[in-house]
Formats: sequence, structure tokens, C-alpha cells
Amino acid sequence: MEILVSSRHIFKDLLMHYITLPVVLTFLGGIAGSVVGFSKYGAEYQTMDSYNYYSLPWLDTVISPYLIVYGVIMPPFVAMVVNLLVVRCSLSRTALSLIRNEQKACQDNSSRGIEE
Repeated sequence: MEILVSSRHIFKDLLMHYITLPVVLTFLGGIAGSVVGFSKYGAEYQTMDSYNYYSLPWLDTVISPYLIVYGVIMPPFVAMVVNLLVVRCSLSRTALSLIRNEQKACQDNSSRGIEE
């Protein structure tokens, strides 16, 4: 019984280890991208050529809450979901196949109705 508890504990530790760094990096990248995008050198600087060439009326930059959520919250959320699926799939293999570095696509036969 202790082995099952220990292996579950190790699984959670490995899962957190492989998810933490990508989520933190995408969160910091989302903050940096949003700050640059909403600053003077972001949208205004990139659209300056269009304003000068086409003689467009000057538009104010509006920072909407959904843009902040889309730029800061969505990248870490997507990274967490993708890494959760990939790491869970990789860690569901047997220890021997992980040691041998066998490349096998992750399949869940129970969802297809296939019994082994």
C-alpha cells in the first residue's frame, strides 16, 4: 500500500515540476508583451506608418479588460493544459518503457471501448 501512495506522491511532484516552469515563463511573457503592447512604443509606434501614409484620423488606445485577460491569463492557462495532457500521457507509461525511452503515442483504450 505504501508503494502506491509513494508512486502517487511522486507522480504529483513530477507533474508540478514539469508544469511550473512553462506556466511561470508564459505568465511573465504575457505580462511583458501586454506592457509593451499597451505602451507608447507598442501599438502607436507600429501603426504610425499607416497613420502617416493613409491620413487616418488619430484613434485613442483603449485598454479593455478582456485584452488583459487574453494577453496575461490565457497563455499560462493554455501552457498548463497542454503540459498537463502531455506529462500525464508520458507518466502513464510503465517505468521500463520510460527507462528504455520507447517512443509510443499515448492511447487511452478505455475511452474507445477497447478491452485488453
